[in-house]
Amino acid sequence: VELARDAAREIGYPVVVKAQVYAGKRGKAGGVRIVDDEEALDRAVSELLGSRLLGLTVDALLVEEKVAIDREIYAGVTADPGARRPVLIVSASGGVDVEEAAHQRESALTKIDLDILRGVRAYDGLNAVRHVAGLGSRQRLAVAQALVRLYDLYRAYDCKLAEINPLALSGDRVVALDARFDIEGDALSRHPDLGIELAE
Repeated sequence: VELARDAAREIGYPVVVKAQVYAGKRGKAGGVRIVDDEEALDRAVSELLGSRLLGLTVDALLVEEKVAIDREIYAGVTADPGARRPVLIVSASGGVDVEEAAHQRESALTKIDLDILRGVRAYDGLNAVRHVAGLGSRQRLAVAQALVRLYDLYRAYDCKLAEINPLALSGDRVVALDARFDIEGDALSRHPDLGIELAE
């Protein structure tokens, strides 16, 4: 609780408290709480830590800024085994129901096959968000730059998957509100800076 209080004081209320479990739909399951003051923070931390959420024990929490969200986008880079290359995926609607939205409206999803040696350039990012309606030019450029950085992380850390969901638009700001990285187990020895211990 004390660590959460320190983080919230540094950020400034209101803040969002998120259960850190390896599962989607945490918000719908009660694992994401918006708190306006220290009393509500203490209650959220006490209720979440050690609880079971989506069949998993919550042993870590993230305390982050509450962002005024105008729009949510999904952005990801993953390996396409069929094409034997990475693919950049952007969905015009991010958040908890991104999978359902993609199934219902495939046109909301853009996939771009990538050349692993060339990587992602700003114009690739701009092409990927071309179908996302309602973005201003500054927002498009900011999202494109976020996609370039996401791919750079995917390559730098030998990821099988790197995704931001949601990538939130707040005015001209683009904020990665949540992210997930799935790293190739055989590559972990090359990244001691991540502090991930291999199971024996």
